[in-house]
Amino acid sequence: MPNNSPDANAVSSLRIAYEFSENYHYAKIENEFVGPVEEFLHANRDRFKLESTSSSYGNNWAWTRAYLDADAISPDEIGSIREAINAELPVIPGARIELGQDGSGDRNWISANIHGESPHVLRALAQDARQKLLETEGITEVYTDISGVSDEVRVRLRREVARKYNISPRTVADVLGIAVRARRMRSFRTADGEMELWVGLDPADMQSINDLKAIVVGGSDSGEEVLLGNVADLSIDRVPSRVMRENRRTFTEIQVVYRGERIEEGRKAVRAVLDQLPYPPGYLWSYGFFTRQQNKDAEEFIFSMLLALVMVYFVMAALFESLLHPFAIMLSLPFSVIGIVLFLLLTGTPFNTMAQVGLIILIGIVVNNGIVLINHINNLRRGGISRREAILRGCDERLRPICMTAATTIVGLAPLAWGDASLMGMSYFPLARTVMGGLLASTVLTLVVLPTYYVILDELGLWFRQLCQAVAPRPAYQPNSGD
Repeated sequence: MPNNSPDANAVSSLRIAYEFSENYHYAKIENEFVGPVEEFLHANRDRFKLESTSSSYGNNWAWTRAYLDADAISPDEIGSIREAINAELPVIPGARIELGQDGSGDRNWISANIHGESPHVLRALAQDARQKLLETEGITEVYTDISGVSDEVRVRLRREVARKYNISPRTVADVLGIAVRARRMRSFRTADGEMELWVGLDPADMQSINDLKAIVVGGSDSGEEVLLGNVADLSIDRVPSRVMRENRRTFTEIQVVYRGERIEEGRKAVRAVLDQLPYPPGYLWSYGFFTRQQNKDAEEFIFSMLLALVMVYFVMAALFESLLHPFAIMLSLPFSVIGIVLFLLLTGTPFNTMAQVGLIILIGIVVNNGIVLINHINNLRRGGISRREAILRGCDERLRPICMTAATTIVGLAPLAWGDASLMGMSYFPLARTVMGGLLASTVLTLVVLPTYYVILDELGLWFRQLCQAVAPRPAYQPNSGD
């Protein structure tokens, strides 16, 4: 069964990110970028099943969040709504506008990190990977780290020229500090009390890089003013808005949405593309935290399943005082998986983390019916009844208790299975539906499969005892005294 269906309740909103090609004032961002996006969302509110939208923006940054109507949307619609919004978002020159990753319940996401030193090189590699991944079959969305870039004025002091005018780097830094950020001086005392005093340049005099070059940073021996442009080179460079590091290495993120049947095939496709990128020396890639955590969760789930099976087996072995009879119950457990698969498919339920928890819980619940039945059959056989008669009588006498126990459990889980209870974005209904489906199948099959396994294992135990008796050494003949 595919496990890459999204959980509708885990994705309560969709985040729209903006990456600007230049430094824009917040007023321009509001009027020319955020406004058209919000108008587009409100115009398609019913089609996308949105409840509301919210935006936040400032100088050179913005984001918009569209909140989904959780009661009106189904799990299968999440992917189609994402694709429709992403394909129809307004295309506005000067910005890249696209959806970002949302929803930990969506197991279609594959994350990868490219590690290196230069953010510019990492960004170029990520863009190259994005173009190639979008051409790969099954991959519908690719997102790179669009935290954005900003313009930065860099001042590089020409040390030999500055030394000629006896201007130190500290002097240039102090002057720029006053010019750009202003500096607080000692308080000015007046008749009404002390007042704060700040020294700085008028913002109207700081509108271009030429204004910075015209700042006086010192004087020559002849009394001439020395300008910043005389002793330093000024340039405007585009730099990342943030730098991310993992294990002391700079990296950039790539998020991929794979809509194929098996997420493992999507990971192979991502690996094939990332392995072929032209990495400079010292650059490499690895799976991101989200994908690594998925692999770790899968390994821990398998370990938990095996541990639960072993512990349940030893408990039953101690109860039955037999090593074979518990196997009859354990071998019937796989048949409950049939009920789980059918029930989840019929109800459109994703097999996510909560469903896995339900599967582990089911191990302890399903064996209860088997314990009730096998223990009663053993008690009847100890009373002198034949095995065949004990099985027939035991199934007849324990049918009602087994059905009542299963029915009360299933009915008790029904409100949780069709409710909207959740914790930290993880809904409980996959857990409840997993237990219900497995319990339904196991209850029906307990009276058919379990007695069959019981007879087979009992015959196997009888044959093994006979074999041991046949090969066991017999005591030597001891003649009687009268012989």
